[in-house]
Amino acid sequence: FIKNLISKKYTDYSSIYNKAETINIDLKGPFYQILLIDIDDFYLISENISSSEKELLITSIINLSNNTLKKYYTGIICQSDSDYLISLINLPDNSSNVNKLSTDIQQVVYKKLNLSLTIGIGEICAKLPFLTNSYKGALVALRKKVYKGKGSIIEYTKLKDHEKNKPVFYPDNKEKEFLNELRFLNEGKVMVL
Repeated sequence: FIKNLISKKYTDYSSIYNKAETINIDLKGPFYQILLIDIDDFYLISENISSSEKELLITSIINLSNNTLKKYYTGIICQSDSDYLISLINLPDNSSNVNKLSTDIQQVVYKKLNLSLTIGIGEICAKLPFLTNSYKGALVALRKKVYKGKGSIIEYTKLKDHEKNKPVFYPDNKEKEFLNELRFLNEGKVMVL
């Protein structure tokens, strides 16, 4: 559902509100913001556990994060198709600050599961059709983890203009395979890729 919202698959936004109500997601706004949550070192953590244990770990992080979110705003945190969690937050005004929420999510997950999270914060938007912009901003912010370090909270609006204007690339399967082989130091395959 959220994936379809951020990819602009909907054209009739009144049906979105009905569907959201049906699945118990509040989209009343009046402002919205996307957060992307990356589990630091997730590949290393999950390489020696079963897929069911991996799913349990992700579900635990989602539940802890959603419980923390409810203390501040309405919204939802769920798993995305990529390697991060996505949060859609309803904000009461356009000057809301989700930094405290982000810090609390990090602290709760670290305290309960001993895991570090990096959070990318997109820009605030006033209408659902603009969620794509918030998502893209959160993704750009999250990609700055390489420079800011693990356990960071990175706001798109605080990035310098030249950092914002770099295009957002989505890794293709070849890139993912290359990174995986590089991680396992498989020199023969890395040279081929």
